[in-house]
Amino acid sequence: MRYLLAIWLGKIVRAVLLFLGRGGTTLPGLMMSRIDPNVLRNLSNNLKHGSVVVTGTNGKTSTARIISAILDRHGYVVISNRSGSNLERGLVASYLEYVDWQGRANLDVAVLEVDEADLINILGKVGCRELVVTNFFRDQLDRYGELITLRDIVKRSVSDMLAGSRVVLNADDPLVNSLASAVPEGVEVVYFGMKIKGEQKLNFAVDVNKCVQCGGDLKYSQVYLSHLGDYLCVSCGFTRPQLDLSLVRMEPKGILGAELEVESKKWGRQQLQTILPGFYNVYNVLAAVMAVDYFEVEIDLIADILQQVKPAFGRFEKILIAKKELYLMLSKNPSGFNELLRTILVSENPISLIFILNDNYADGRDVSWIWDVDFEKLAGRIGWIGLAGIRAWDMMLRIKYANIDIRRAGVEPDYQKLVEGVIQSEGSEPIFVMATYTGMLEFRAELQKRGLVTGFWED
Repeated sequence: MRYLLAIWLGKIVRAVLLFLGRGGTTLPGLMMSRIDPNVLRNLSNNLKHGSVVVTGTNGKTSTARIISAILDRHGYVVISNRSGSNLERGLVASYLEYVDWQGRANLDVAVLEVDEADLINILGKVGCRELVVTNFFRDQLDRYGELITLRDIVKRSVSDMLAGSRVVLNADDPLVNSLASAVPEGVEVVYFGMKIKGEQKLNFAVDVNKCVQCGGDLKYSQVYLSHLGDYLCVSCGFTRPQLDLSLVRMEPKGILGAELEVESKKWGRQQLQTILPGFYNVYNVLAAVMAVDYFEVEIDLIADILQQVKPAFGRFEKILIAKKELYLMLSKNPSGFNELLRTILVSENPISLIFILNDNYADGRDVSWIWDVDFEKLAGRIGWIGLAGIRAWDMMLRIKYANIDIRRAGVEPDYQKLVEGVIQSEGSEPIFVMATYTGMLEFRAELQKRGLVTGFWED
């Protein structure tokens, strides 16, 4: 009876919130879980093929989005928490549009992005058939602690995987690779990664330079993104494993995506194309392709979908405003921020930027990470910079020390005036908005008021 009461209350609350123009992505789930603590497990019993769970610091939303699109085209009835609400309350709420008033639903599989720190509380409740781990980067140190602490939380979760399930790991990340030692007997482990030319040394702000097994020095023959690459511990021999799916060639197209050539044991060499911008999105594509292989999806179908999947809200989301292209990009840690900068700097034109820096709980209270972002690369490349958010003046100080001409920068705390400034700005070049999580939602809400975007829960 508790289960039914939870369903009824959740549906009513969700309907009211949608009527009021709110998303209903968390509150219904929170209330449902208080009525029935087992509601997520009961809802997941509707799944014929269990769930695919995606976790990691960066790329969860995009990876889950690609997997969902492919499995949907494959003929499955797919449920996903596409709004990005990745705590238990968000997962519960995501079921509401699929279940009837008796709590029943005809569902094949759930594709769920799950917060790394909450994974241990969720994995056993959702019938996890496949776990995908994207990467570990410094993010919200006040909440997660150091990287090794976060890795250990996920490691405990991995040790609870059931026989017959599968774990998909990013082999290029030594922290993610180290999870393999916790995988129980009877659980398959597969790896994805890159085999292309990268850098030969780590930069100063790298997150991992010591072996996670013995503490010895890691030597890299290739570095692709932060601490992701081809590595070897000179002390204990811990190294990147053999890849089940690898990127062997890439032709980046800047904000237009990339042409890829991948190689796998199953498909051989295949040509793929993605319209998702940025080097980091290539990792998301590899993770998704490796994940759907578990469901016997044909490579031609995968290739077709990859050319159609657009960025999720706030993840290089393209918005037309006053005949200008505005790109809204979630920027929440040094590694992700640096990759976004690398992507937009492909253009040789002067760059117009808006930085929104908040320190709310969902963003992380500690914003010292901005000093590890390579803003110096922007020197001499800026048309203008708008600064907003609670910690806008911290960002102003940071760009001053990056030798950026601060006469081209200004602080505007009012989002309405900020958007008006964008509309009235000269030129037709793209404008890039780089924001922490709550700043991204606040700025997007102003765009929604003007009818320029739909609600993020509708994405």
